[in-house]
Amino acid sequence: MIERICQITLVICFSFQSVFTSEAAYVANSGVLKFEDTVISIKSEMSGALVLFTRVTNLSKEIQVVTEVTSPQFRKVEFHRMSMDNGTHSMHKIKQLKIEPGKSVTSSMGRFHIMLIEPLVLLEKDVDVNLEFKLSSGKTVHLNTHIR
Repeated sequence: MIERICQITLVICFSFQSVFTSEAAYVANSGVLKFEDTVISIKSEMSGALVLFTRVTNLSKEIQVVTEVTSPQFRKVEFHRMSMDNGTHSMHKIKQLKIEPGKSVTSSMGRFHIMLIEPLVLLEKDVDVNLEFKLSSGKTVHLNTHIR
């Protein structure tokens, strides 16, 4: 079963640290997951990866486990967690994201975040960014964003 999520409009701020910010943070008709406060950040204009931060809420009465995220605009999409090891920051790939019923998980650099690795398209005005969240239940939730 495929769940469709409403479009989230993103705004681009061009600078050394570009940030794409969500204007429409409400996600309708998914019945499973809700995404809010979505931001895509580029650490450097020359970077081969972007970082997506968001708050994901489980709207269902069952535990939801996101097992994979994909996008046709990126070669790879991965969950990561940053940690401090012996005074050095390190990032670790997370295999899945578990969200309890009625609970939210908020991503940030100190917690989990979603790495959008090696863009396959130029991300500029009027480009759609589509993400597909695959759940352990077999459902797929689509998050469609639009850069304006």
